[in-house]
Amino acid sequence: MEDRQQRNRRRFTAEFKGDAVELVGTSGRPIAEIARKLGLYDTTLGNWVRQDRIDRGEQDGLTSDEQTRLRELEGENTRLGMERELRKRTVAFWVKENALAGRLWSRTTIYVYRALAQLAGLTEGELRRLVRMSFAKVAEYQKRGAVHFHAIIRLDAATDRACPPCVAPPPAGFTAELLEAAVRKAAEAVTVPCPVVDEDEGVTLTARWGEQLDVRHITEAGDDGELSAEQVAGYVAKYATKSTEALGVTLDQRVGEVELEGLNVPAHVAELVRASWKLGAHPSLASLRLRKWAHMLGFGGHFSTKSRRYSTTLGALRRARVTYAIRRRKGNTLPLDAWGRPEDDQAVIVVASWAYLGSGYQSTGEAWLAASAAARAREARRIAREELRTTPRVA
Repeated sequence: MEDRQQRNRRRFTAEFKGDAVELVGTSGRPIAEIARKLGLYDTTLGNWVRQDRIDRGEQDGLTSDEQTRLRELEGENTRLGMERELRKRTVAFWVKENALAGRLWSRTTIYVYRALAQLAGLTEGELRRLVRMSFAKVAEYQKRGAVHFHAIIRLDAATDRACPPCVAPPPAGFTAELLEAAVRKAAEAVTVPCPVVDEDEGVTLTARWGEQLDVRHITEAGDDGELSAEQVAGYVAKYATKSTEALGVTLDQRVGEVELEGLNVPAHVAELVRASWKLGAHPSLASLRLRKWAHMLGFGGHFSTKSRRYSTTLGALRRARVTYAIRRRKGNTLPLDAWGRPEDDQAVIVVASWAYLGSGYQSTGEAWLAASAAARAREARRIAREELRTTPRVA
């Protein structure tokens, strides 16, 4: 047994193998006899002889060069398989990271208060009675498909009045430098655990902010390398209009299983969309609603959000637009209603009211008709996309 193990560990040069094969061909003696004299197994020497005949074309089989190439290809396939598996895991993590971006921001706003309280030497309750944090942020997709946030954070005095024009500066000592230190401290500490998909992985992943944390101070004039209010307005407007430009595509509607087959988008975007759909089937990820937000690469948040007291409300902006449109149609005059009052007056007479009773379908037949109509619409869109791709363009 010891002799067999020692011989199994032996390595032979190409020259030794060639001499052994030549000895078999010139001596005319059996392979087993020559193998014993050379200290080889007869099967080993037999394989060398057979391979030599294949290389010389005397026998069918893979030549030595072909076997070497085959081993190289097998090694390449193994490497590519490992890279593909790693890429799948990376894509899956990006999708889950996008889905958790909203929760990560929500926790960050909480952690900023805690960090401010620690830096100011106060309890969190005492701090919230003195200052209030307001923010506005814009979400942007990077080329790799990850969500990137641009946020404006401001400290105000904690007044009882909630109207945006009633904003007051914070008490003395709560400077921009203190707010920056709190933001940086919160960004380093906050994490959100990712739901576990495969329990066999044995590791818990967490979503956290990356290293690209760029904090700038905003002043009215923008002196000493700081940003002015006008620069920030243009900066936010830029990213509000290019949230998906870096991806080279905009998916403006939700996708279903049928649409996954014919996605007319770049390959990495399609891979992220399919990963969102696939991960959405896992029960542990049901709370992320990945299939619902697959067209957004897993990100379920709005491209632009703000705290209520940061500035005017969206409802006030809508009312202002309606008033402006009415005045423009009426020749820039103030229109009156049936009672002779200005139409932009907020006084409302309630004539009738509506109450919510429910939603859905009254019968199984109605639900089936609605599902059939939706399926026909999806099929029509798929056929239209295929025709657009296959129909040649005529100049």
